[in-house]
Parts: sequence; structure tokens; C-alpha cells
Amino acid sequence: MKIKIFKTQSNNDLRHRTAELSKSAKCILGLCVGYEIDGYMDVRPFQYLGTGAFMIMRKYMDMDIYIPDDLYIPFYSYDDPNIVKDLWNEWKNKDTRLIREKAFQYMQFHHSSKKRIGDVLHTLNQI
Repeated sequence: MKIKIFKTQSNNDLRHRTAELSKSAKCILGLCVGYEIDGYMDVRPFQYLGTGAFMIMRKYMDMDIYIPDDLYIPFYSYDDPNIVKDLWNEWKNKDTRLIREKAFQYMQFHHSSKKRIGDVLHTLNQI
């Protein structure tokens, strides 16, 4: 399986091309740290799914509150890389357009920048 890694804040950081890379990549693998930190939220699923990516992603605590499982391919293991390999082999030749479109529409409706700013302002008004 070919993997391309773009390290954040390095010379090959391509955050400015997220939308283009999300749509053109066969798959984005979502891994992050902080899965057991209370209140932790990885923003990359919102970013990538909201730009049309197909993701295989490790779930973090309380993720179900914000992102339904049918918008990406979830896995739960923290120590078995074969799970990711097996999921990749299962999905690499499938047509992912439907799941990409569903994720894109969901994120644009429920988690757009306008929606998130509105939520923050609402929360601040409650304090």
C-alpha cells in the first residue's frame, strides 16, 4: 500500500491544498493522538470529510456525537496495523463516490465554518 505523509508545519506541509488533495486521494487515513483525553476533538475528520475525502479513521472518544459512522470507515484498534491494511484491501477497488458525497453534504450542512462560529457565539452568550 502506497502512503504519502504530509507533516504539518514542515517544508512539505500542504494544508493550503487540502480540498484538492482530499478529492484526488484514493483514501485519507485518520490517525491522531489524544483519543482518551476528555473533551478532545480531532478537527481533521471535519476538514477532510468536508472537502470530499474518503477516510479510514480511528474513532476517538465521543466522536459519534458529531460524525455518524456511515460517513467514513471506522476502526477501533490502537495496536494492530493489520486492521488498517485489511480495511484498505476491502475498500481500495470500491466506488467511494456515494460515501464521499454523503460525508461532504453532511459536513457542509452541520459543520461549516458559519455553523461552528454560530455555535461558539451561542455558547459565549450563555456564559
